[in-house]
Formats: sequence, C-alpha cells, structure tokens
Amino acid sequence: MEVLLIFPANMNYTIHHDAYVNSVIESQVKTISTTILKQVKDVVNVSLLGGFARGEGSVKIEKGRVLPLGDYDLLIVTSRPHFNLRINGLDELAEKFGMGHIDIAYVWKPRLSIAGKSLFWYEVKFGSQVLYGDHDLLEKIPMYNVMDIDLKEGIKLLVNRLAGMFQCYKPEFIHDKLSQGEREYMIYQTVKASLACGESLLLLIRRYHPKQLVKLDRLSKSFHSELSGYSSVNPQLLSNYEKALKFKMTPSFEMYPDELDFWFSTKRDVLLTTRFFLERYKNLKINRQEEIPEYLLTKSSLDLIEYLKFESNIFKRKRRFTNLFQRRSIYDIFGAALIYLALSTRKDGIDDHFIEKAVSIIDVLIPYKKMVRGSPLQKWRKTKEILLEIWGCLH
Repeated sequence: MEVLLIFPANMNYTIHHDAYVNSVIESQVKTISTTILKQVKDVVNVSLLGGFARGEGSVKIEKGRVLPLGDYDLLIVTSRPHFNLRINGLDELAEKFGMGHIDIAYVWKPRLSIAGKSLFWYEVKFGSQVLYGDHDLLEKIPMYNVMDIDLKEGIKLLVNRLAGMFQCYKPEFIHDKLSQGEREYMIYQTVKASLACGESLLLLIRRYHPKQLVKLDRLSKSFHSELSGYSSVNPQLLSNYEKALKFKMTPSFEMYPDELDFWFSTKRDVLLTTRFFLERYKNLKINRQEEIPEYLLTKSSLDLIEYLKFESNIFKRKRRFTNLFQRRSIYDIFGAALIYLALSTRKDGIDDHFIEKAVSIIDVLIPYKKMVRGSPLQKWRKTKEILLEIWGCLH
C-alpha cells in the first residue's frame, strides 16, 4: 500500500532555494519516512526536525552529489507505547546518502500533553515540519513561548556540544596531520559548539528563537546591552557566532584553516559561556574556571525520568546498574566530569590534576577508578571513553 506523505509545495530545505538540492533532500526524507511507516504500524505522526525542517539545513556538493552535513532528525508519534523501537535499514540509508546517521526520536501520543519544558520540545512545536499524519497533533505539547523553556536547558546544550567536540578530538592531533575526514568532522562539531554559546545566552535572556537568522539578529542587538557582563569578558564571541552561522548556512571548510586553533578557542568560549550562564542562572560568583564543576553540582537534584532512562540504557549496554540512590542529576554529574576533562586538555599536554578530579566525579556514578591507570595520556583516553559512553546512555 502506498504511503501518503505531506510535503508542502515548493518547500526549501536550505537558505539557497536551490531546486536540485531541494529535490534531493525531499527524496531522501521521503525514503526515510516510508521506511519508518512500513515497519511501525501504529504511527500517527512523523515530523522532520532540525535545520532542514526550518529551511536552514547544511549541505555540501561534491562532484554534483548533494551531501547533507550532520544528520536528519525525525520524530515519530505512536498510538501505543514502545520501549525499544528499532527500525531496520536506517544505517544503510545514512551510508547511501553520505551522512553520519539518521536520528529518530519516538514518543507515545498521550505523552505529548505532559512533555517537559525542554529545548527539544520547544523546537518540535515551533520548528518542525509534519510529514505524515495529524498536522495539529504537536499542538498538544504544553509550550507556548520561549518563557516555557527551563533555563537548565542552556547548560545541557553547552555540555552536549562540548561532548560533541570531544568525539572528534585526539591529543595526537597536536603533532599528527589530520585526514580530510577528521578535519571536516572536527570543524563541523566545533561549529555546533560555537553556535551553542550564542544560543545558550539567548536562552538565558529569554530571546531564543528556532530560526538561525533571527537568533543572530537578537544576539547582535543584546550582546552589548543585556549581555554586557559577558561581552566585556569575551567580546569576540559575537563575531565567532556570526562566522559559525555563515559556515552552517554555506559550508566551506576553508573558513577554518587551522582546525586545532578553532577547536581550542571554541573550548575556551564554551567554558566562559558555561561560567557566565551558571553565575546568572544560580546567582553565583565563580572566581576561576576550575570551580565550574563544583558549582554545576551546587543544588543539583535528581531528575527521576532522566535517571530511569539512563539506568535502562546502561543496563542494556553493560548488563549492570550504576551506584543506586543518586541524589544529583546524572546530566550534572556528567557535565562536571566533562568540564574537568576539558580543563585537562591543553595544547602543551594533559593536566593530570584535572583528570583525577574527573575520575573522582564519575566514580560516584560508575565505580571505575581501578580501570584508570598509566600515564596521564592513558588516563585521559579512558576517561574520555567512559564519559562518551555515559553521554550515549543519557539519550
């Protein structure tokens, strides 16, 4: 039976309004949607999320072939609950389309009306494109404007993008030449982190918007007024944000000739932004960067849904649970340890002091001190490996 999909006439998936690019993207998204609908029989809504849904997707063209940068993000709404929904063939499609992966989120229909006050659900409601099913279903999400987003989402955004930066970084890159693929992946992940700095600041002052160009306009107007406390400390952030957005809209890896310098300067921006955000969000005064993890855990409380999801995911992977009876948010524990990993990562080597601090924090969650032995570099690698595994279990 043929699946009836909803695609608005003349929809643009990038800012360039290129008919050929639009046709390729639409064809690929249709293929993904059809694959989903053939396997999941109780789907009531499929929606495209992210940049392509907003007409701001990133692509590059190689030898006439349109290659999406990043991934496609889709949301499936089902009439029945699914606890472990698997869709076959998506990895093969991602490889065929020349992209990293295809990211599918799914939710049981009754849960839409009790969705949390997260950045994800705000983007779903105000920045998505329905491809199949009830067009008004997403109106059930109880978010009505930017004021409904929980401010802790700004910290989560920064922590997620910092984790993405460490996915693509190895200390060996300081001395060894990167391959083209490694270089492009590093630049792409670092661009996302650079954009997250500006986006989190907009969340903080309640000026966030799904559209990238609107975000740039709002950040430009508020950077030296509402955000003067930040701009006086990190004045180059606005120009860094503009450059990263230009890359996202019209990708050219030559914009960043020194990818390592870009990576380290953006790591600095992320840490400065996290510090400023925490100071405003929790009404704190943080004197030094190394105090950020301590204050991130200040007044941190357990998020039960987050905890149960994490425990379920880690049990599937490791057939074990973590230390039970956690009192703090798993995300805050992860973020604090990740920031220590970032502080330990320097151009002139690894700072073992901060690696030990990261290990101590993670050990509260997953006992693994005995696994981290050897030189500072060896301990750094193991700590990164475990942190990225924890990150995967949080999603």
